[in-house]
Amino acid sequence: KIIALTRKAPMCPKDPAFFEPPSCPFYSYESGQLSPYGAEGLGMLKCMNSLPQHDPMRLAQKFAENLKAYSGRLNHASKELIANIEAGKTFPECGANDSQANALVKVPFALPRFISDQDWAARMEEVIRVHQNHELAVEYGMASSYMLHHIISTGATVKEALNWAASESSPLSPDAKSKVKEALAFTGNEVEAAKSFGSSCALPGAFTVAVYILNTTETYEEAIRKNIMASGDQCSRSCLIGACLAASKGVECVPDDWVGRVTDMEEIDKEIKEMCS
Repeated sequence: KIIALTRKAPMCPKDPAFFEPPSCPFYSYESGQLSPYGAEGLGMLKCMNSLPQHDPMRLAQKFAENLKAYSGRLNHASKELIANIEAGKTFPECGANDSQANALVKVPFALPRFISDQDWAARMEEVIRVHQNHELAVEYGMASSYMLHHIISTGATVKEALNWAASESSPLSPDAKSKVKEALAFTGNEVEAAKSFGSSCALPGAFTVAVYILNTTETYEEAIRKNIMASGDQCSRSCLIGACLAASKGVECVPDDWVGRVTDMEEIDKEIKEMCS
């Protein structure tokens, strides 16, 4: 369907980025509006900024309040977190028994808070379990965290970070390393990759497709467009893809035109500056 939409005029195909009109079959949002994943990520960022000290239980309560006030589409993990908090469950049991790709989304928003801490990995696991208290979500959320942390802390390129993640010395789980290796070895195109690894929000498929996109592209724009064309749960994958590329190449790799078209950019910029201050 994506290919058909973008190629209705073969001599002048439409750009899949900020495609007009927005054509998601699951919800109707205005162009430039954050996807449910994006709104979830911004909500996590705001909640973390509101807490002077990291406290998983308070973060879970704050995040549930933020999600409950959200007027857009709530996913399963968010609904379950709200219900668990209202039922009086405490951390980590308040986190949803959910293993979907929301785990990838939280990583870029939370990692800067702990980037210089010795126990950053333990803190990131707590952030993931605040929303999704499921081993698969933790496994691939942490795999994503290790890759992004490696880029930021060592100055590695994206491809260097991927090769490091697949190496015997990396802290990724054996299964996560195996998925990185599969993605690095895949020779088909993006549509074939999504069909092979899984195009839905399920893990480890969403993680594996994201690694494939990162390995087969050079620029931020190319990666985001290729990810869109791969189809399926593009928004969750884009959070990890975009973060890795921006961390490696710098904020200037993100097109100014795209930044200007994001509805909530002023609020996002404010929250990012607060976390990084």
